[in-house]
Amino acid sequence: MYSHSHLTHFAGLFGLDTSGDAIDVNRRLLHHLVALPELNGQDSSTLARVLYAWSPPPGARVTKYWKVAPGARGRFWDECREGNYICVGWDEIGDLSLFDTEDDFKTAFTAAYADEYNGNKSAITQKAKELWRLREMSEGDKIIANRGTREILAVGKVTAAGYQYRSERREYHHTVNVEWNLGAGRVLDEPVKRWATTTVAKIPATHVERLLNPNVVITEPDEDPTTTAEDEPRYTKWKKILDRKGQLIFYGPPGTGKTRAAKGFASWLLRQHSPNATTESHLTEVTFHASYAYEDFIEGFRPKAGETELKLELRDGIFKRVASEAASHPDELRIVIIDEINRADVPRVFGELMTVLEIGRRGQSVTLPTSGERLTVPENVVVLGTMNTADQSIRSLDAALRRRFGFIELMPDSDLLADTAIDELPLDQFLTELNQRIAREAGRERQIGHSFFLDNGAPIEAAETFGEVIRSDIIPLLQEIAYDDYSQLKKFLGSAVIDEAGSRLTPVVLDDGQLVAALADEYNLQIQSIPE
Repeated sequence: MYSHSHLTHFAGLFGLDTSGDAIDVNRRLLHHLVALPELNGQDSSTLARVLYAWSPPPGARVTKYWKVAPGARGRFWDECREGNYICVGWDEIGDLSLFDTEDDFKTAFTAAYADEYNGNKSAITQKAKELWRLREMSEGDKIIANRGTREILAVGKVTAAGYQYRSERREYHHTVNVEWNLGAGRVLDEPVKRWATTTVAKIPATHVERLLNPNVVITEPDEDPTTTAEDEPRYTKWKKILDRKGQLIFYGPPGTGKTRAAKGFASWLLRQHSPNATTESHLTEVTFHASYAYEDFIEGFRPKAGETELKLELRDGIFKRVASEAASHPDELRIVIIDEINRADVPRVFGELMTVLEIGRRGQSVTLPTSGERLTVPENVVVLGTMNTADQSIRSLDAALRRRFGFIELMPDSDLLADTAIDELPLDQFLTELNQRIAREAGRERQIGHSFFLDNGAPIEAAETFGEVIRSDIIPLLQEIAYDDYSQLKKFLGSAVIDEAGSRLTPVVLDDGQLVAALADEYNLQIQSIPE
């Protein structure tokens, strides 16, 4: 690693001294990393890969990882290795580069393969997505060629030529040009179950090191949400909206990671502004609720502690204190995260703040009626809110509030559950199908988020865990959506799970294995495995 800016970025995350030239910073960073038990003994290239996958520096190109199976049991691997490419089937669809849009491609794919997949819409959608991913691969991306569920044949780098339709091949005409590293092949300690049903898959950054180097475990320097390779582009996009509006609200259905996104974005902003800034001193979190008041947020009289008689004293609220700190430290960023911002009466809680919060009025002041003091919102104050659309639509928010905030919609992302199956139930396809039913019956804002099926950022894999999530989280949400109308609940989960006549859940719900099988059957998601 030679970039001085990248070195100082990583050194700052660990609280190291960032002064001096690149050699000085590199030496300090390397000394710190090899002292970590989890990284001791790793070579410099592995250390660099770990760091870039963990928290890419601003402007760093994000390398995506994909897994591609070169035919059942890897039967075309020899040809791929010798020809420096990877290949897949679905030849009837023809050259992907001839399609102007993904929608045009999906229409053609459905027409070509409806019979092969017995009209299973979920399977057709999934397989179309897999094939189209070849068009999404960029120069420098990495491809893991696999055979079955537990063997990595090689790892390669996508070249500038990228996707190529090779009509001269007997079959498996869709190819991507790759430079192979044959020394990266290995047999996995544990099988990746989802690989049995998936030809092409995007591999989350959190899984890459586990696949390529199982001995590496990253210990984070603090509890802040870590910026991954996938986060960097969206954080950059959100920053542009923030610069224009001054404050943001993350909104979407429950379980879409709104609070996590706000915290991760806040941590990223702090690192961009000052690598040594900490969330403890620069980030303030508050949760709004129905009884939250102006006195809590701006200022108001409160009982004086330690007095035998009731005595009131004027106290600054949370936001007023943050604004004061920001004014005293104009070179430092101060961020306020308001969780569940829509649960309070926001115009009443904000009061005069609504006037000076607007980006064009930063630095101006307004007189507070209680204390008579002047309130100013410095330019180095950022407000991030979260909002659950299952409770309230953004259309019902106060118009003045909507004008002052930028809005970031976070919807369920089933791709985060890719490559994971609960027994024979593909987790990503299950969530997609469930949300399609919810959207039809109750609207897209009532969908179920992917976070319910994640554990520490990774998809759940055990039937027991899945069953507990369905019983304790998903079914109560669906009951709320359906207003306990069991005929509608049956539309969501099927007759094997819902007894409409008895207005109750069936005994299947209590048996994890039967529950998984019932949902797989209801959603017709049992996809034929690819032979090892």
